[in-house]
Amino acid sequence: MSNPIRILIAEPQSLVCQGLRGIVNQVPGYSIVGETGDGAAVVELAARLEPELIFLALGFPGRSGLELLIALRHKKRRVIMLADGDDDRTLRQAFSRGAAGYLLRSVTAAELRLAIRTVLHGYRYLSVELSDRIIGEYAGSPVPPPALAAPSAHDEIPLTQRQCEVLRLLASGHDNHQIGSRLGISPRTVEGHRSGIMQKLGLTTPYATVRYALQRRLISLDE
Repeated sequence: MSNPIRILIAEPQSLVCQGLRGIVNQVPGYSIVGETGDGAAVVELAARLEPELIFLALGFPGRSGLELLIALRHKKRRVIMLADGDDDRTLRQAFSRGAAGYLLRSVTAAELRLAIRTVLHGYRYLSVELSDRIIGEYAGSPVPPPALAAPSAHDEIPLTQRQCEVLRLLASGHDNHQIGSRLGISPRTVEGHRSGIMQKLGLTTPYATVRYALQRRLISLDE
């Protein structure tokens, strides 16, 4: 059995820490190795605990999370920023300084799980809410929230019922073993369904998978 992914939470708001802890602890394969609300302690903790993923607040009392990003950069480590707002300049600075992800503190459990899986697979992740706004600005018109997208009946989806079940669980952040346990099939069978889904829909990333599931209302951001 592989070792769990080591996670460090660096966040001064105790309620946010509590929410993150509750979500992460529900997912097998992840282990919270440390928590701190002190910006001055983050770099030392990261060096000592060697987390593979850090949730880093954008702001600490007397310290900016952006200042810490460069010191935290490491080829074996991913950092997801936690922010209250959607300032474009701050967002650009975060990614230019090495952030792998950028989430709002109001993130739902489903999106948090997706963000973790996305950055650990080597991709960058931007909050769905922020990405919709940015795309809308480039397109010259607002992009409606995914839950309000034009409805598509399930029979319009070019997938079997079983593939829809697998897609729904994939987009909600479950891995092959968890999906197999839920559906009573082997992880190898899940992987076969996964490959078929990706091929049929032309999807190549976890982010694209969740976007498709959101647009077809297979999942919602409130999950």
